[in-house]
Amino acid sequence: MDEQEQFQLLSKAITLHPQSPIPYIRRGKIFQEKGKVLDALSDFAVALQIDPSQTEIYQWIDDILAYLGDEISLHGHDPSVHALRAQAYMKLDRYEAALVDWLAALEIDPSNALLIRGLADCQLRSGQTSRAWESLGKAITKYPLLPELRLDRAKISLSLMEIDQAEEDLIEAINQDASIGEAHFLRGQIFVSREAWLEAETHFATASQLGFEQPELFRQLALIALQKDELEESLRYFDKGISLGINEDILIDAAHVSKALGETEKCLKYVETLLTHWPHNQEGWELKAHIHEELAQNDQALKAYMNLAQLNPMSLEPWEKSTYLAAGLGRWKDALNAVSRLFSSGAAGAEALKIRG
Repeated sequence: MDEQEQFQLLSKAITLHPQSPIPYIRRGKIFQEKGKVLDALSDFAVALQIDPSQTEIYQWIDDILAYLGDEISLHGHDPSVHALRAQAYMKLDRYEAALVDWLAALEIDPSNALLIRGLADCQLRSGQTSRAWESLGKAITKYPLLPELRLDRAKISLSLMEIDQAEEDLIEAINQDASIGEAHFLRGQIFVSREAWLEAETHFATASQLGFEQPELFRQLALIALQKDELEESLRYFDKGISLGINEDILIDAAHVSKALGETEKCLKYVETLLTHWPHNQEGWELKAHIHEELAQNDQALKAYMNLAQLNPMSLEPWEKSTYLAAGLGRWKDALNAVSRLFSSGAAGAEALKIRG
């Protein structure tokens, strides 16, 4: 097996088993050997979050940081090496160290938009939202013809619900460079908040035409298509969004639309993917239970209802459904457990009483 095949298998393993640290470790080592230090650190950081006992990872991280330190010693006049180490520290959530490198890079090249954006992003991720907004504002005053800075400030303004300020920056950014797809996308989001669907769709379509691709963009286009009762078109957009990355909201929306279209197998595929990545999603378990029940796959329906009952023990429907399904399958222990819950809530009916008897 060559390196490329191994990399593809590891990426697939990560998708199928996101809670296992091993694929992240092995893929991280491949990245490290290829000199892709940021990608390596991303995988190592995830592996440590899953299993902090993987102590060998700490040495690999130290090796990467030592290498970056050597690069700065040799090429400290180059802002890109400071920026690279800053990004590395951010992968490890070491924001104070990252800030030092961003500032060092900006001392060398103060008008570099990428460096300014990197500094603001670091401040934002470290919880310094106001400072990030101010940093961008000062840079915009000095360098007013850098539309990317206005785009970033607009995103912060939106997070703070300063809609008018965000829109002002987005309009100016688009006037300076109409090819920024993300600016059109964000303007579309603002129009969605105002329920101005036609204007929103226009901006979303423009963003897509400009090559801006993000799951949320296609989710919004799908939701607009749903409003027009264009279910097939809506599902096409959902599928496009899913192809760009696993997204919880898109998967559940796509499952509902495919169910409405009568595409049961496709609906189950969406639900299974959803529950693989978000096993505590109650809506997913409820939909899975209903589909299996409709297909008379009572064993699978019972498993889904029992999972739902554990996730939301205060809801009586899963306990009631579990009672009758378990009794029908002759699984009396499960039926008695479920019906006991109904009795303790005072919601058990005559049929439940019969099952308990």
